[in-house]
Amino acid sequence: MGFRSLAVELLPAALQGSLRSSLLAAEAAAGVVVTTFAALSEKLGYLSKADFKGVREAYKFADAAHLGQFRASGQPYITHPIAVAGLCAD
Repeated sequence: MGFRSLAVELLPAALQGSLRSSLLAAEAAAGVVVTTFAALSEKLGYLSKADFKGVREAYKFADAAHLGQFRASGQPYITHPIAVAGLCAD
């Protein structure tokens, strides 16, 4: 079992089920829809290959730095920096 899997199992029950669903729905309604690097990369077509590589390296660094950290919604913390990067790319 990976570290992330163990952390998910240890999350309080209040962060699962309907509360988690309502938090995710509120986030989606606010326009925060980019939560994966794959979705972000679709918005980065205007970058040169070198700049795209830099963004990918920054993502890898942030993902490693936030490994095991979760938002109140239960999502991995890295979804927040990816969402911010998506807003900037827009």
